[in-house]
Amino acid sequence: MICPNCQTFNQSENVFCVNCGTTVSQAADLPPTQFFQSPKATTDQAPLKSEETAVLPVNQFDPSMANFTPSVPHSAIRQPSKNKKLFLLIGAAAGLFLLIGIIVFFVLVKNPTGTETLPEHLGMFIQSPGKDKITEIRKQDFASAVEGADKLLNNDGLTIAEENPNLILYSDGKDVPLNDLRLIRLDTIKPDGNLKQLDFQAAPVENKTEMKRIRIPGGIAVGKYAFAILDGHLDDGKHKFWAFEVKNSAKSNSDADMKSTTVSIKPQQNTKSSETSTNPTNTATQPSAPIAPPPGATIRYVSTTDVIFRSGPSQSASARGKLSAGQKVYVLGYSSNYEYFQSKKTGQSFNSNYAEVQTENGRRGWVYAAFLR
Repeated sequence: MICPNCQTFNQSENVFCVNCGTTVSQAADLPPTQFFQSPKATTDQAPLKSEETAVLPVNQFDPSMANFTPSVPHSAIRQPSKNKKLFLLIGAAAGLFLLIGIIVFFVLVKNPTGTETLPEHLGMFIQSPGKDKITEIRKQDFASAVEGADKLLNNDGLTIAEENPNLILYSDGKDVPLNDLRLIRLDTIKPDGNLKQLDFQAAPVENKTEMKRIRIPGGIAVGKYAFAILDGHLDDGKHKFWAFEVKNSAKSNSDADMKSTTVSIKPQQNTKSSETSTNPTNTATQPSAPIAPPPGATIRYVSTTDVIFRSGPSQSASARGKLSAGQKVYVLGYSSNYEYFQSKKTGQSFNSNYAEVQTENGRRGWVYAAFLR
């Protein structure tokens, strides 16, 4: 289309000239349908109807719209983010664990049916694994520990314990001194005084000062054992045994955990022989033969006066007499326990174990090793 003002060529759809802005589109150029005028209606003529003004029935539609599918505008639904979902899961899990913890607390701590059962009288006891029942280990007294061990080994009615038993000692400290208590495997007690024992630990029961929990650190193998207090010679004394039997245990044996020790035996009485000369006035008797030192023993001398000669390696063990300064003794071995001692005479303090000794006249016992040289 040519601009009538500047003769510039314009596209047919342009209304104004691209060069000078003059109107280049005329009303005559518009399609004739845009200027449709309906003829004047007359009084004797019915009004004209056109497709634009005709009202179609509701059910009538254009066949050309057969494939038309109406759509409803929709707004996008905002989906929760992945992080929000993760936080929700973590929060739910934390709440679940908290709920489980509260339930466990009330069941195990606050529930009176789960209260631990403790002994009501003095003695040695075994608790059940759930600590809701106790069984007493019966105490038996023997003059000879060797004979007592044989009797207990042949007893099929001993109290049964587990590999790691829950043991409780209820004692006022006088009837069962803890320092004198030993855990012995019964079949290791020999007539010559040798035996083997296991270490154990003792801890007080909460709010029960006279009760001690006895724990065996390495567990215990199948066999027959006894907590024992050996008072006096092994074959002639006042010995107390609390015997029990372990039937089910994963340990094949406890040899690696046991320690060898010895307990003195009663000295043999030497028969005094006498020779009478032809002279009836000469009735002097020959002195008894000296007792030979034990094999493997070492010689030591008492370094101070009035050293107590005891029945066991503890200050609470009964005294059998005193040794004087310079007295010769034969040392058979040393205890594994150490004790603190302070001299009332000199004020000196010591921390030492005990030595098992035999005197020259054959008596055996224990002395504080710090007083030997």
